[in-house]
Amino acid sequence: MAIWDVIAAIIGYPIRHPLETTFGVSLAIVIGGLVYFFFKFNRDVFRTTDIIWVSDAAAVAFIIIFTALVKNLAASLILAVLFLGAVAAQAVYLTRRGTSTIALRKEAKVAIMPFALGGSADEDWEAAYGLAEAVSRCLSAYEIGVIEPFRAAAGYVRRGITAETDVTGWGEALEVDYVVAGRVRRVGRNLQVNYKIFGTFEGRDWRRPRILVPADQPFVVARMVLDDIVALYDIPVKNDAALAYYHEPTGVATAWQLYCRGRRFQIAGSSADLEKAREAFAQALSEDEGFTLAATAAVEVILQLARRQVRDEDKFLSLLEEAYRIALRAVRQRPELYEAQNIMGEVFVFLSGGRDEDLFRRAQTRFLEAVRLNPNSARSWYNLALISKYSVPEEDVGYADFLGKAISADPSYITARLALGRHLNEKNDHEGARRQYRLALTYNPRNTSALNELGYFYLQRSDPGHAVEILERSKEVDETNATTRYYLGLALFRHGEAAQAEEEFWAALAFKPQTLKYYKALAQTLEAAEKYAEAISVWEEALKRISEEAEAKTVRAIIARLAEKVKAS
Repeated sequence: MAIWDVIAAIIGYPIRHPLETTFGVSLAIVIGGLVYFFFKFNRDVFRTTDIIWVSDAAAVAFIIIFTALVKNLAASLILAVLFLGAVAAQAVYLTRRGTSTIALRKEAKVAIMPFALGGSADEDWEAAYGLAEAVSRCLSAYEIGVIEPFRAAAGYVRRGITAETDVTGWGEALEVDYVVAGRVRRVGRNLQVNYKIFGTFEGRDWRRPRILVPADQPFVVARMVLDDIVALYDIPVKNDAALAYYHEPTGVATAWQLYCRGRRFQIAGSSADLEKAREAFAQALSEDEGFTLAATAAVEVILQLARRQVRDEDKFLSLLEEAYRIALRAVRQRPELYEAQNIMGEVFVFLSGGRDEDLFRRAQTRFLEAVRLNPNSARSWYNLALISKYSVPEEDVGYADFLGKAISADPSYITARLALGRHLNEKNDHEGARRQYRLALTYNPRNTSALNELGYFYLQRSDPGHAVEILERSKEVDETNATTRYYLGLALFRHGEAAQAEEEFWAALAFKPQTLKYYKALAQTLEAAEKYAEAISVWEEALKRISEEAEAKTVRAIIARLAEKVKAS
């Protein structure tokens, strides 16, 4: 019996020609293989409905080929009936799937990560970050907590996140319920976006629709992603006016690209990078004067630069004047945006110089309006905490509560954690303080402020060994940080390493030669090493920077005492 007779007996109908059957079976295998490998290697691109449509098309092609080659009406009818039954089941599934939503728990939070780049071109950063920024801003106008896009992006970039496990791990660190992450790439003149929503604590994910739109329509992409998320979770709007603006914050494509580029420099954070960010935001505003988000970002950077110029009064005041002018225009343009209200309040705080109660009240009003517009604004809660501390420093009314709200809104907000750590340390809750410092470092192990705070904490606890270890790490990150070098000098001196401590104090003075306490620490170290003549020279330099007569008298007495020791030697 020939092999074809055996096959005919198995399938139940005669084979007219072996070649026909060989061709038909081979074609079916090829189609099945193509479908399999198509989805195997593109599993992050296609969702369930994509698979259904392509599988149906392959099934139709197979039935047509089978009917044409085999010419067995009964077998073809059986296949057709089975196919129609499968289509009916798919229809039921898709109907139920399309109307389902996922219930959000109360006070749920979400983080939109910068979309990974499909290519290596740096210019695609604007598309990758810009999409996340646009979706985050829009989502903040709904009844859901959203991590500030700039802050989510900063942690994302620092960690170099590339894998899904890293994404969910960062989501857990941010204490958010959901993380949106995906990939954006240019396909000709279009943008192709593939994304997923990860349930951080549920251990599952939802693959979402693939989007392909012209590259010059970034806000269309953002709205499509936003509408999908809102529909999936059935989230109500809380700020219609803000949402209307966020849908298209600028009508000038180049202004949006410049804004996103500025955010990239702002994440880098060095003084040179901040200057580049300032320039990028200024260019964005020159392209579109009504671009309020660019205005608020520009003021953020200007205030960051002002902090670094606080000892140069002319530069400091010039920066504050520029910040006030831009912030005032922003809040007049878009009073419904919490970003505008918050940044105006921050400018008032700077202008107050820590003394003007009227400016404090005006700042507080702005911050309260900001948290009314967006109760999940970590920065606004932090600013309210500062105002409460400045206004009634002896009582700290609401200070810890406001800091707690800031950290709850954004656990990665290192500045708020450090402030809470200092507060707890002052209240003798040393373990609580250490926990806040350690947590701050989990979000950014290279944050010099957090390292310095923890190092100084160990100094206060009479543990110079741990202090040296932590402060050496801070020095590795930024050896030009005068505070780091000063604290490290103190720790080394108390650890019995006076010669190394002396080097650190000299370094601190080299970077900040106007700081009186650095001179005092160095002079005392030199005296301990019996370098009396050098100590006198340092005290004399310190004397030039002392304005109070009582303190100057004390220093002159120290110099006279050391002079006697020089004579005696």
